[in-house]
Amino acid sequence: MEIGRRNIKVGLAILVMAGFFAFYLGLTIPEHLSAGIYEMDMARITLRAGHTHGMLIGICNVVIGLLLLNYNGSAKLGKGVSWLGIVSGLLPIGLILRGLTNGAMTFAPVAMIGGVALLGAFSLLLMGYRIKEPNSAG
Repeated sequence: MEIGRRNIKVGLAILVMAGFFAFYLGLTIPEHLSAGIYEMDMARITLRAGHTHGMLIGICNVVIGLLLLNYNGSAKLGKGVSWLGIVSGLLPIGLILRGLTNGAMTFAPVAMIGGVALLGAFSLLLMGYRIKEPNSAG
């Protein structure tokens, strides 16, 4: 199924971008940790959250893609799951944008849309697998 491959490609791309972002975070550690980890500002905290959530969203998209490759449910539901998985990439983007704006709440809705999309993707995927359970009674 092509939609599964698309999620795998997007997931791997998100993993690569989040990995490169980790280098930026690593290079800027000394200036942010001079007062200790508990004294970090909101911008740095949300930038770190964007990196960690980016890694999670990337892995989730790879998992969604692998599950969609063997998905026997309706094609319409499968496409919905696929697109919701891709839209979930807005979660780390929103967090990174929030960090770049020094913790401003302007981009919080972007992250929220991504989080809701991830929840929706897995909910629809579960629903699709429950609808098409194989008959074990024979």
